[in-house]
Amino acid sequence: MFWFRPCFLEAGIYIKHGSIKNCIGDRISNPDLSTLKDGVYKGSFDAILVAADVTVTVEGSKIKSIKIEKHRNEKGKSAEAITDRVIAEQSIEVDTISGATNSSKVILKAIENALTQNSKKDNK
Repeated sequence: MFWFRPCFLEAGIYIKHGSIKNCIGDRISNPDLSTLKDGVYKGSFDAILVAADVTVTVEGSKIKSIKIEKHRNEKGKSAEAITDRVIAEQSIEVDTISGATNSSKVILKAIENALTQNSKKDNK
């Protein structure tokens, strides 16, 4: 017997998969910060059991802060420390937090969504 749960992607689309890895896979990509205007960007990602809403502040083509507005997790509260890695590296291509891999990936995907889905908006 196989158990499948839906995975919500952008624009409310979902695909039935058995894990967050299948939902996100290797699809987390680093946005080009040099194309972003200074401002506050909001993003989210929902993988049913794990979800995150984030607010990312960009100044001078650099990530200045990341605030986790909401983080639904099972045992992945420690993944919230990944925001420090992202700010230090100025990249979302960072190692996940050991023991909180799924939550780490969901938070990274929310950050990516914030910086890519909103990059075309006038965000002063």
